[in-house]
Amino acid sequence: MNAPCRSSEIRIPNDPAFGPAAARYVAEVARFIGFSETDLQSVERGVSGAITALIRYSFEPGEDADLIISCEHIAEGLKVTLHDRGLPFGAAEMSTEGRVCAIENGSELCSRILALKGDFDEVSLHNLGPEGKETVLIKHTNRKSIVEHEPACDLRPFEAPAPHFAPSSSETRWTVRRIMPPEAPEISKLVYRSYGYTYHDYAYFPEKIVALNESQKIHSVVAIADGKEIAGHCVLQFHEDNPRIAEMAQAVVKPEYRSRGCLRAMTEYLVRLAYQKGLHGLFTRSVTEHLFSQKTAHRFGFKDCALLLGIIPRGTPFKGLVHHLAQRGSLLVQFRSLLEAPHATCFAPSGHREMIAKLYANLGIEAEIKEDFGSSTRVDRESALRVHASARMQFARMVIERSGTDIVNQVQTAMRALLIQKFEIIQLYLDLSAPSTARLTGALEDLGFFFAGLLPKGFARGDGLVLQYLNNVPLDYDAINVESQVARELLAYIRTHDPNQKNLANQGRQ
Repeated sequence: MNAPCRSSEIRIPNDPAFGPAAARYVAEVARFIGFSETDLQSVERGVSGAITALIRYSFEPGEDADLIISCEHIAEGLKVTLHDRGLPFGAAEMSTEGRVCAIENGSELCSRILALKGDFDEVSLHNLGPEGKETVLIKHTNRKSIVEHEPACDLRPFEAPAPHFAPSSSETRWTVRRIMPPEAPEISKLVYRSYGYTYHDYAYFPEKIVALNESQKIHSVVAIADGKEIAGHCVLQFHEDNPRIAEMAQAVVKPEYRSRGCLRAMTEYLVRLAYQKGLHGLFTRSVTEHLFSQKTAHRFGFKDCALLLGIIPRGTPFKGLVHHLAQRGSLLVQFRSLLEAPHATCFAPSGHREMIAKLYANLGIEAEIKEDFGSSTRVDRESALRVHASARMQFARMVIERSGTDIVNQVQTAMRALLIQKFEIIQLYLDLSAPSTARLTGALEDLGFFFAGLLPKGFARGDGLVLQYLNNVPLDYDAINVESQVARELLAYIRTHDPNQKNLANQGRQ
């Protein structure tokens, strides 16, 4: 009978002092498999060198993180996997196939990895997007009993490769242009180095960045400092729900180039591009852990219009800004109209008309808020509800595309499915140009949804009303930072309408 597949792992701090102990552990696993004494020395030496090289490459000085070392008994012998969530591998460390360190590239890490080939028969590098990266070391054995061993360990396919970054120098003369495909790895690494794994998944996969640009779903630009190196990156992202507007996202600038006009140059470029494309507006979403992003958006003419609670998972690290989120992070939506005389007609729910009017006034949009939608308004027989869900973020967005007689039941059914899967945040978008929105909102609030704000041009026909639902998510409103007076009023308004806050108040009185 063949021996069963066996695997084990240990976790160590990103401190090279723990390397020898971890390497000794791997050597003892190799001894158990049946490697010779000479091979054991080779395994221990190679793993120790790999740990030291990875820690030096992957983490900033003083950064607190872990390295996971796993050992697996495979048909060929021993497979050692070093997994971390530090700096992703770049093009210099990976071949054109994205798997093996290429000798001609010659980075410091690459030199160290190539040295491992004296101790291991196979060495490969894998970027895993938001899950980090892996270094895989395989040591063959000549023992027949090992060769005959069942390949029982299930080797999950790796995600396609991702990130890369570039060095820095120079400053102040800016050239902004569209990204070129070979630059995509550098952009992925730039995003990671600035903000960790807090963006859309595609940001960590260069080939996805290229594909999305080719399909016109995003438009990525880079800012070149003095014609030499990439110093910043920003994106116009287009959404099916709102084809007349685009989201300005992933604004990233290398620390040494911040406050030197890089972000301004990219923003001005993208605003001009939006005008050329005939878009009606742009929006951005700023974090509320600090005020820097909000202030920057305000300087470029963006106005606050919605507050999306708890989108970013608790514990998410923001490299260089916030160590880890103490609670789920909230985003402030800010909008800039590109029309000379923006106008809107909407059927606002009676309970929120005053706040909706205030938000429109802040946006500089002349709004006709209709109160009498009429009992004779035709109601669609069939409803259409679209749901976008991110299991990693535990967040879902529902969009009511068409409101029929059963729409509340459809929303409730979709909610149940999400809550069973322990989704924590659900957003719901309604078309304010549809008379049914004024009627529906109360029934949806009875399900636990509450006000979040507006997204102008959020639908092909009209503006979007945004509602939100928190699934037993503890939220300290006092820890949410907003800059403008309108945003402070919106935060207070949302807080008074949050049923979770009302429940807490009622419990306090008991």
